[in-house]
Amino acid sequence: MSPTDGLRLGIGVGGTNTDAVVVDSAGALVAKVKIPTDTDMSAGIGEAIARVLQDPAVDRRRVRFVMLGATQATSKIPAPAG
Repeated sequence: MSPTDGLRLGIGVGGTNTDAVVVDSAGALVAKVKIPTDTDMSAGIGEAIARVLQDPAVDRRRVRFVMLGATQATSKIPAPAG
């Protein structure tokens, strides 16, 4: 199997929820999970990953790419007034 044939795991950490999704090489959704964002961001990321990888449709041996995006810190930056 080439790396492009593998699955992609994406994690998004926001101020309210942490999402994890697994998509195939064509971009089709394989599995998803949404959990409340934990005050310990790393624990929440770990929990979201563990849960999405437990989905029977996910063969964790096929995961080739992992991406992380976090808006939690960005949303804490005050917007300029005016």
